[in-house]
Amino acid sequence: MSTFKNKHVFFIGDNDKFFALQADSLIKKANINASNLSVIVLRYSNKDNFDSLNKIKGISYTRYNENLIPSIAQAKTLTSMSLSSKNAWLLRKLLDFSPTLKEKLYIFITDDEVERWNNIYKKHGKLIASTTLVSNDDISVLKEIKYFIANKKTFEPIITKILQRQVSFIDCNIIFDILPTDEHKKLASVLLKIKPKKEKLKILYGSKKGLPKKSIFDFYTLCSKIISPNKELEFIIFSQPLRKKILIALIIFILKLIKNKKITIHHLHPVDSLTYMVIIMSCTHIILQARGGASTARTYAKLGRGALCIEDKTHNSYFFENAYNINILKYDSIEKLAHQISNEYSNAETNQHQLEVDELKSLQRFKELYN
Repeated sequence: MSTFKNKHVFFIGDNDKFFALQADSLIKKANINASNLSVIVLRYSNKDNFDSLNKIKGISYTRYNENLIPSIAQAKTLTSMSLSSKNAWLLRKLLDFSPTLKEKLYIFITDDEVERWNNIYKKHGKLIASTTLVSNDDISVLKEIKYFIANKKTFEPIITKILQRQVSFIDCNIIFDILPTDEHKKLASVLLKIKPKKEKLKILYGSKKGLPKKSIFDFYTLCSKIISPNKELEFIIFSQPLRKKILIALIIFILKLIKNKKITIHHLHPVDSLTYMVIIMSCTHIILQARGGASTARTYAKLGRGALCIEDKTHNSYFFENAYNINILKYDSIEKLAHQISNEYSNAETNQHQLEVDELKSLQRFKELYN
């Protein structure tokens, strides 16, 4: 039987993409010994993906089986990468095996699970089981959990409200980038010498599928209101459904014909991480959606590339201003966003320094937790 005594054990799914970057950063940036880390892999997919999982050298990976629980209980720390119905049942088993395990159990949370909890709380005034959002095991574990790993300022108020009790936070922000550490450093050394071209405005319109604004008319307004004399206006948009592609093409045709606008649209299809990073880092602006895309936006800002544009009073505007304390182009209307982009306002260098300082603080906290 695999032994986990005095190890830092992480619970992940067999379709994981997040933990590999996190673990790589813990080892390469925080200098945590890989041999002290162990991973329990849960089957999230219809087929067993254990063998094809991206594994970090030096870390031991083990398929979960119930016979492992006594050994897992001997770990130094237990970290669940998120909390959902897919893994809450295991945490429930561990707490039933030994209630004292809550003293060394940590839940790494993001806005995904917190939004699920908050949606139910807003509807019912408390957490209740939902077949699609939250399981009974989720609720049971949340009643006992003591420690969350997340930005305290962002998540403590909402977690306290939902759980109606105080919890403790390992106050950390994201420490990983789009690429693993070594690859990121190599590419960053090149990118830092190459700034986005000044003769064009190149804008990433949302870092995920679907436009940041629901209405195609908003996109038309943005394109028509951005004033960029003698500059090409270039948009990168994640590949859209055919109907939206046709509407976007029609918008561009009208603006070129009537307003003599120089506009180019690139529809971005799924690409590997390296290609994605090169494309993103060539942009002068990122218009981020209301939530999600934090690691992309953070890497972009940490390399001092350009301006982050985020709608006011959204999760992302609050998160980047308060968790990271950086300057963003905040807007409450498409017209205001167009005006800010036209004026080319950006605090890229200041934001770059702030994010580097923030990363060092989070790395130190992780180092203290997983020493």
